[in-house]
Amino acid sequence: MKFISPYVKSVFWSCLILFGLGTISIAPIWLTFIGIFWPIPLLKGTDKSRFFFTVFALIAMLIIRTFLFEDFQGTLLLIPYVVATTGMLWCRLFSKKNTMGKELVVGVILGAATLLAVLFYLTVILGLFHPSYFLFQTQQLLRDTITEQSEFLKMYLGEGNLIDKIETFAFYMSKLLIGILVAFEIVGIAFIWHLGTPKEKRIPFTKWKGNYILIWGLITGLLSLNFGLLFNNLEVTFIGINILIVYGVLLFILGLAAFLDSIKNLSFWVLVLAGLLLFLAPQTLLLLLLLGFINCFTKKNIIGGFNDESHT
Repeated sequence: MKFISPYVKSVFWSCLILFGLGTISIAPIWLTFIGIFWPIPLLKGTDKSRFFFTVFALIAMLIIRTFLFEDFQGTLLLIPYVVATTGMLWCRLFSKKNTMGKELVVGVILGAATLLAVLFYLTVILGLFHPSYFLFQTQQLLRDTITEQSEFLKMYLGEGNLIDKIETFAFYMSKLLIGILVAFEIVGIAFIWHLGTPKEKRIPFTKWKGNYILIWGLITGLLSLNFGLLFNNLEVTFIGINILIVYGVLLFILGLAAFLDSIKNLSFWVLVLAGLLLFLAPQTLLLLLLLGFINCFTKKNIIGGFNDESHT
């Protein structure tokens, strides 16, 4: 392998990751999550001379995956990663005023916009443009996916009338699908950017910091939620919940970064104990959300860690 071009190795590893993870994808949401990893080798191994070939390679991998797994809908949900990765690469290689923060923002915006376009295509376009088909198509997509995995889901849904449970689950998931998928995409693209950036230019995860502008996410979500509840409008209520899901994921990431920044110098066993508490105690989720929210308005981590001003 030492005589093979490093770039060719990057293409090879990306193919292996994509097809390896593709064999264990059990639902569109899971595929969206595991899609985090496959563009990373190419993101690390591309320079200006290979940029357009990288774009071609990413698109070719998705086409091959579509025919290999006969999974057109699942492949569509990986397209936002291609668009986001391309946007981040363009910023890195061709933008004269590039910063790491700008690169991440471009990736997240492109990924989220592309995901919404994909969902629009899956529902409205395939629903023959009729607005009332939007919810129906989404529910049908989820119902078919869940039904295919019914044996796996029995351990979570239990025995009994599985069809009714699937119908109920598909209904609520269809209402929250956009928020959940956008949240997964934001997490995925953020970590693609983090892991795919050269170490010397990478902003350490523990130094990630929010901005006070994020307060508008909370305001918009809460206003939509309360308006929907006040006027008994289910659609507006779920719009508010979807916004709060995305907002909550952002704050969770920022809160986790601040928490890890504060305990990074502790001993190994203390870190293990902290990790167990974090994932076993539901209250820690609320604490991390609160910590992430507060740290959007401060210049330093309020529980001890400091952000390097050179990264802001």
